[in-house]
Amino acid sequence: MSFALRFRVAQCPSPAGRPPPVLVKSSVASRCIMGSMRLPSTLLLFALTPLIGQTPDEKDAVATVQRTFDGMAAHDAAMIRSTMLPDARLYSVREGGVAAASTAAGDFADQIASIKGDLLEHFTSQPRVLIHGRMAQVWGEYDFLRDGKFGHCGVDSVSLFKTVEGWKIATIVYTAETTGCKSQPGSGTPQKGH
Repeated sequence: MSFALRFRVAQCPSPAGRPPPVLVKSSVASRCIMGSMRLPSTLLLFALTPLIGQTPDEKDAVATVQRTFDGMAAHDAAMIRSTMLPDARLYSVREGGVAAASTAAGDFADQIASIKGDLLEHFTSQPRVLIHGRMAQVWGEYDFLRDGKFGHCGVDSVSLFKTVEGWKIATIVYTAETTGCKSQPGSGTPQKGH
């Protein structure tokens, strides 16, 4: 019980200085109980707002990106392609001033399908989503693990268009970083596994 809550309850009237019985049907007791719950309830509402605040389009756009991650984990080129426009591209921004590499989505899907071993890419927190009409932007920090071991981290910036089939990825621009990552060995945060 916090200091504020004890102080609020202490101000509530009670017969002969005793706390009111739990099952008292008094408007004063009800106001005291409800008043003491106002701050925790408000804080809970603010904490849950990001979870319940997403529109169906925002959820669907994030789900499209997640299906790409799932296709990578399954080494399923068809699943990866199903999330992207036919002419979609990926751009990799590397450390050290190396020029951004560009890959066609089909080539990327084939490369992922041919890799041996487990792959896991996941957002490290809820990504940000912007939507305007039929275009969306999903932006979030991610970790990439190969065979359960840290590979790299970075930021995925995914542009999507809404088609008759739903949201489709037009471009993925991502950074590939090896330092300052949340699940990097030696960062103080345990590595995430499958």
